[in-house]
Amino acid sequence: MLVRGPLERVPENTLKYAVGLLLTSFGCFWAAEGAGVDWPGDELSLPVLIAFLALVSFLIVQALRRRPVPLPSGAGA
Repeated sequence: MLVRGPLERVPENTLKYAVGLLLTSFGCFWAAEGAGVDWPGDELSLPVLIAFLALVSFLIVQALRRRPVPLPSGAGA
Protein backbone atom coordinates (compact mmCIF):
# COMPACT_ATOMS: atom_id res chain seq x y z
CA MET A 1 0.00 0.00 0.00
CA LEU A 2 3.04 2.27 0.17
CA VAL A 3 3.14 2.66 -3.60
CA ARG A 4 -0.57 3.37 -4.05
CA GLY A 5 -0.22 7.14 -3.67
CA PRO A 6 2.64 7.59 -6.13
CA LEU A 7 1.09 5.16 -8.62
CA GLU A 8 -2.22 7.05 -8.60
CA ARG A 9 -0.37 10.06 -10.03
CA VAL A 10 0.96 8.09 -13.02
CA PRO A 11 -1.39 8.26 -16.04
CA GLU A 12 -3.13 4.93 -16.61
CA ASN A 13 -1.95 4.57 -20.23
CA THR A 14 1.66 5.20 -19.20
CA LEU A 15 1.40 2.54 -16.51
CA LYS A 16 -0.12 0.06 -18.98
CA TYR A 17 2.64 0.82 -21.49
CA ALA A 18 5.37 0.24 -18.88
CA VAL A 19 3.81 -3.03 -17.70
CA GLY A 20 3.37 -4.23 -21.29
CA LEU A 21 6.96 -3.33 -22.12
CA LEU A 22 8.28 -5.24 -19.11
CA LEU A 23 6.09 -8.28 -19.79
CA THR A 24 7.17 -8.35 -23.44
CA SER A 25 10.85 -7.97 -22.52
CA PHE A 26 10.81 -10.72 -19.91
CA GLY A 27 8.73 -12.92 -22.22
CA CYS A 28 11.22 -12.53 -25.07
CA PHE A 29 14.13 -13.15 -22.71
CA TRP A 30 12.63 -16.28 -21.18
CA ALA A 31 11.40 -17.63 -24.53
CA ALA A 32 14.90 -17.28 -25.95
CA GLU A 33 16.38 -18.88 -22.81
CA GLY A 34 13.97 -21.79 -23.23
CA ALA A 35 15.04 -22.14 -26.86
CA GLY A 36 18.66 -22.44 -25.77
CA VAL A 37 19.91 -18.92 -26.55
CA ASP A 38 22.88 -17.81 -24.44
CA TRP A 39 22.54 -14.10 -23.75
CA PRO A 40 25.75 -12.07 -23.53
CA GLY A 41 25.97 -10.97 -19.92
CA ASP A 42 23.10 -13.31 -18.99
CA GLU A 43 20.51 -11.32 -16.97
CA LEU A 44 22.46 -8.11 -17.53
CA SER A 45 21.16 -8.11 -21.09
CA LEU A 46 17.60 -7.49 -19.86
CA PRO A 47 17.96 -3.68 -19.58
CA VAL A 48 19.36 -3.63 -23.12
CA LEU A 49 16.42 -5.70 -24.34
CA ILE A 50 13.96 -3.39 -22.53
CA ALA A 51 15.60 -0.32 -24.08
CA PHE A 52 15.57 -1.91 -27.54
CA LEU A 53 11.88 -2.83 -27.34
CA ALA A 54 11.03 0.63 -25.98
CA LEU A 55 12.83 2.23 -28.94
CA VAL A 56 11.11 -0.05 -31.44
CA SER A 57 7.67 0.61 -29.95
CA PHE A 58 8.34 4.37 -29.91
CA LEU A 59 9.34 4.31 -33.58
CA ILE A 60 6.25 2.29 -34.51
CA VAL A 61 3.97 4.73 -32.67
CA GLN A 62 5.61 7.70 -34.40
CA ALA A 63 5.23 6.05 -37.81
CA LEU A 64 1.56 5.28 -37.17
CA ARG A 65 0.85 8.82 -35.97
CA ARG A 66 2.19 10.29 -39.23
CA ARG A 67 -0.02 8.17 -41.47
CA PRO A 68 -2.97 10.11 -42.86
CA VAL A 69 -6.34 8.61 -42.14
CA PRO A 70 -8.27 8.13 -45.38
CA LEU A 71 -11.79 9.55 -45.37
CA PRO A 72 -14.67 7.34 -46.48
CA SER A 73 -15.62 7.93 -50.13
CA GLY A 74 -19.01 9.46 -49.27
CA ALA A 75 -17.83 11.68 -46.40
CA GLY A 76 -18.88 15.30 -46.35
CA ALA A 77 -21.61 14.92 -48.97
